Amino acid sequence: MAEIRSSAHWASPITSKSIFESRKNISNLYPWKDGLLFLITEPSEGNASVLMYYDLRSEIERVSPRGTNIRSKVHEYGGRPFTAYNEDVYYCNFEDQEIYKQSFQAKTKTFSPPEAITTTLGDKVRYVDLTVDRARNLLIAVREDHSGVGTNGEEAKNSLIAIPLCDSEFPKGLKEQVTLFEDSDFVSSPSFSDDGASLSFVTWNHPNMPWDKTDLVYAKIDENGGVIAINKVDENCDSSKTQPFFAANGDLFFLSDKSGYWNLRRCGIDTIDTNLRSENIYEVEYDCCGPPWVTGKRNFAMCGTSEVAVSVLKDCDWEIRVFNYAQKQERVLHPKLGVLDDIVCSEIGLFYLAGDWKNYPGIYLCSEEESNFLAPRTLTRPKIPATFTESLISSPQHLTFKSNNNEEAHGIYYAPKNSQFCLPKDELPPLLVNVHGGPTGTAQKAFNPMHQFWTSRGFAVFDLNHRGSSGYGRNFRKKLYGGWGVVDVEDAISATKFLVEQELANATQIAIRGGSAGGYLVLACLAASDCFSAGASYYGIADLELLTKDTHKFESQYLERLIGPYPEAQELYKDRSPIHKLENIAAPVLILQGKLDKIVPPNQADLLYKKLVKGNTRTELILFENEGHGFRAPANQIRALDSELAFYRKNLLAKDGK
Repeated sequence: MAEIRSSAHWASPITSKSIFESRKNISNLYPWKDGLLFLITEPSEGNASVLMYYDLRSEIERVSPRGTNIRSKVHEYGGRPFTAYNEDVYYCNFEDQEIYKQSFQAKTKTFSPPEAITTTLGDKVRYVDLTVDRARNLLIAVREDHSGVGTNGEEAKNSLIAIPLCDSEFPKGLKEQVTLFEDSDFVSSPSFSDDGASLSFVTWNHPNMPWDKTDLVYAKIDENGGVIAINKVDENCDSSKTQPFFAANGDLFFLSDKSGYWNLRRCGIDTIDTNLRSENIYEVEYDCCGPPWVTGKRNFAMCGTSEVAVSVLKDCDWEIRVFNYAQKQERVLHPKLGVLDDIVCSEIGLFYLAGDWKNYPGIYLCSEEESNFLAPRTLTRPKIPATFTESLISSPQHLTFKSNNNEEAHGIYYAPKNSQFCLPKDELPPLLVNVHGGPTGTAQKAFNPMHQFWTSRGFAVFDLNHRGSSGYGRNFRKKLYGGWGVVDVEDAISATKFLVEQELANATQIAIRGGSAGGYLVLACLAASDCFSAGASYYGIADLELLTKDTHKFESQYLERLIGPYPEAQELYKDRSPIHKLENIAAPVLILQGKLDKIVPPNQADLLYKKLVKGNTRTELILFENEGHGFRAPANQIRALDSELAFYRKNLLAKDGK
């Protein structure tokens, strides 16, 4: 029988160590030879990304050696950092950002040691979105060159480049790399047609982000691999176009939110040489992908001549559907998923990376038999610790509530759950409002051990999807533009009031937590309302003026959309900055910051703490020496979570006097 206890005294076997010391994350599926390449993080190596190969007939084997971390720094967030062709795999090494090659040796069934393909300027030159021009034996990549940054106000230069593979004279420097395209602020996602005659890629310019307005380039390639003709699909269309891919017949498929949602569109070969207009071949009032914060995502895959597997998102539930666009028929292959990424197809079948609310994301395979896909089976999936039992895992509940001006916002509610304890009848649970980053991110129903850490200790968790979040269409996503620091604050406050009214939370024990843009919302909410009793800001933004002057290229003009042009809107920047409203913050604040952060520099945290602690002595600052934007070392992740729990026990739960 469950023991009746206040949430301040619930104990849980789910510890920070059980979450971070063994947690592995899979990403970047890539069909190769008789199986699949993929990346997996290794906690025992500081969460380095390791390249693995699964040939479906033997055990999964490691490709990259210890000491190699396969990860790109392009845009600071990275993207798809490897590719493969014939017997060779090519990848970007995080430490020096150079490209390396390893070859599969059939006789020994082993991989050769890494060989450097490039020699540039350390991490001042970075690569991502690797692919191979098979017709000409060229390695294609997006290159981001930081060597001139700071000189006469120069930004990093993003280019699409080619590296010859036809000889063995490696490594190759910048002068030996061929520039294919550099006429935009950003470029990503190169894709070749099967015959090698056509190339497509995505570009965009400041102040747009890749979920605002992008151009989809369709280019003809000459016999030497040079670009000889450039055109744009759906030119002058105010839409986000992403994930281009050529079908076997030469049709160009991609995802675009021209209809109001990221749907699958096609530019047919019969229109390639005329007006380059696309058609929406799978029109649904749901998004089929998320915002491209990192490059190289794959949310659809061609399956045969007229079928495509595509992801669909509704109320934070993903499902994978197979659509026959010739017959206009579809079937759901896998419903009720919390996360769905990297859909790829090969002769073996359909691979995808997915997870539900009870399991970490794993690799699924749907084998093909007589033109039909069989039921999905799990190939591999990281194990959750044994302590995560059914009696502890709280299920997600998608909720919609009314905010200011009768506008709707959303979120996912997790009730406290621990079979060993229950709350007294007259006691409501303390609430943690969790805010995603971005702010163009989204809360997901995927299994989140952090949420279970809290709910198994008697907390309720509400994962907020304020206006401006992804997953509800383009119009909802754009509701934040011009209103960052206003409408999201309104939604966070309205969410807490709604949950209190529904008797899902204790009005006197509400904390708000978030990272990056979510950390900004934490500070803005604490300054705007007294309904929060504590806050935890992970690498959050305190001074918007400082941010717009001192951040990386990718987001350097993002605030022009979210707030307004600077310096014309300088007063608005000041008014929206929590650093100028610290006298309004009475609740204690926990500030956690990485010293190597290039996105939200640590001077933000230093300034915030020095000003806030003068009038708010319960404020705490924890700095992490070797962390950037997002903590990766398990020891630091453990320290951060344990510190946050101790902070709430002292400043939130202790308020009941028990």
